[in-house]
Amino acid sequence: MRSLFRPALLAITLSIAGCGGEDKDDDDDDDDGGAGTDSGTDTDADTDVGEGDGSEVTMVTSMGTIVIDLDAETAPITTANFLSYAESGFFDGADGQGATVFHRVVDGFVAQGGGYTASGTEKSTQAPIVLESDVGLSNLRGTIAMARTGVPDSATSQFYFNLVDNTF
Repeated sequence: MRSLFRPALLAITLSIAGCGGEDKDDDDDDDDGGAGTDSGTDTDADTDVGEGDGSEVTMVTSMGTIVIDLDAETAPITTANFLSYAESGFFDGADGQGATVFHRVVDGFVAQGGGYTASGTEKSTQAPIVLESDVGLSNLRGTIAMARTGVPDSATSQFYFNLVDNTF
């Protein structure tokens, strides 16, 4: 049985560096997107974009640092989308809308973030992207994917980390 719990909100800070660039994306259909851990108190975050084409993203939360290896060659649309949000200051609040937080954690399933501020306000997003799930990537434990509604081509800013293998 999966239990849904709302952790204390975690701030997201992204730093982009390296070469390549995509979040591991074999998109599962989720209503919201996200990523995360369990609890923390920080609500502000900063985004630093490094040199290169973005194969590695470092996400700093109030619970620790997560290094995300992106795959621009395999999922270029998803990579460009994720990097666009990071580079624009969407996740860290440099865009003026406030920093995003991890807002949903489902024990034994996923941890989500990337769409809501600490006050629970949903941020305005760019247009949705097409689903790139038929590219050979899989939602294995520890990977990141874009969250979407039941509509395949609906992912915007929200993402999630797979806490277990979600191969369905």
